[in-house]
Amino acid sequence: MKKAEQSLRLAPSLIDLTAETRIALETNLRDIPVPTPFFKLNAFMEGGLRGFVCLGGAPGVGKSVLAQQIALMAPEYEIPVLYVDLEHSWTFLVLRMLASYKGKTIEDVKSMLKKEGSGVGNGETGTLNLPPYLHMLTAWSGPVLPEDIIFNIRTLADKGKPILVIIDSLQKLPIVPGMQYRESMNTWLRELEAIKNRYGTTILVVSELSRGEGGKGYATPGLHSLKESGDIEYTAEQILLISPTNEEGWFRIFLAKNKYGPKGEVSGALYSHENIKVWRWKEVVVERSMAISTPGDRVERKRRGKQ
Repeated sequence: MKKAEQSLRLAPSLIDLTAETRIALETNLRDIPVPTPFFKLNAFMEGGLRGFVCLGGAPGVGKSVLAQQIALMAPEYEIPVLYVDLEHSWTFLVLRMLASYKGKTIEDVKSMLKKEGSGVGNGETGTLNLPPYLHMLTAWSGPVLPEDIIFNIRTLADKGKPILVIIDSLQKLPIVPGMQYRESMNTWLRELEAIKNRYGTTILVVSELSRGEGGKGYATPGLHSLKESGDIEYTAEQILLISPTNEEGWFRIFLAKNKYGPKGEVSGALYSHENIKVWRWKEVVVERSMAISTPGDRVERKRRGKQ
């Protein structure tokens, strides 16, 4: 599983589709949803994540935390996961995953590892084991390329089971040599879509949102609010956006696009961090009358009041 640690050159043809076994067609995995940790969100999406999914939110809102929770839960359903982190080191990623999985702080995890005499850098974590079927790649030892993802999908492939690939994040994907940023981004999106179609995988990419007008805040959730994301609004089949409410620490989740079901706000639920020091989200079921408004709601109310 060290394939992605090597620096590979980008070939003119990234994927020779004609040479691959038709795994997706043989196992018919495209229609199997990948559950999230949240009941209301799963119900709204009629089962969970499907196809090519984008998860968007402002920097620091906790997009990666949610993506990691999804990655940690999927193996409970025997869904193999490949988590590609393009920003952090292997050690930091493992510590975050362990903290989320065990419901501990990173400092707690470090203390537990120290007591056991285990380390992270050598791949040994003592009794603090992560779920089976969870595999992780980082870009710290060289760029992660489509060939690396394919190599690991082949390793994870188990006939009859879907595979979840998480890319964190879209904006951190390496620039294809000789291309401008947007052209490179769209090339990556095409290659990821080809991987999804060939292997029947669900692909979740994490993306930042653009700042609002004048750079004084983040845009109201919508396809227009995805930052420097190329043609993701066309490629993605589901787009989930995390939006703050007027209560600090509380958020809503919107489906700005959903090829497989309804769009709009996930009704009857709000989302918050389980504990500011623990890397996990929680879903809180609320009555509609108790729902907290977003900045966009308040702008809309002011607009109507002027009419």
